[in-house]
Amino acid sequence: MRLPSSFARAVASDLPGVILDPPSYGHGGEGGHAGAFRFERDIVELLAAARAVASPDAFWLLSTHTIGWDARRIATALAAATSQPIQAVRAVPLDLTAASGGRLGARRGRPIRPLDTEPR
Repeated sequence: MRLPSSFARAVASDLPGVILDPPSYGHGGEGGHAGAFRFERDIVELLAAARAVASPDAFWLLSTHTIGWDARRIATALAAATSQPIQAVRAVPLDLTAASGGRLGARRGRPIRPLDTEPR
């Protein structure tokens, strides 16, 4: 993954929160393949770029549909990217409940407050 060199300058620094929902695969420019994003290959670099513009106490939300990335694997990547213990990351179900009571099991998100290490 190649992020533009202006990425950090284009985004305000010390953002209070980071919300990421990257695709499993995304076409890049130049015919679609030159800058293609692949979650498996590029998530670490994406998280590092986001960390560069996030405030130290920013909240994080990371979600994905990517096969093979269960809650534990997402939590591990996010904890490593933010230099936090895995215990600081908690799962929050993103399920939808209809007025009838029916429930649609959606993907799982992974929020983190780096300075908040108390379990909730």
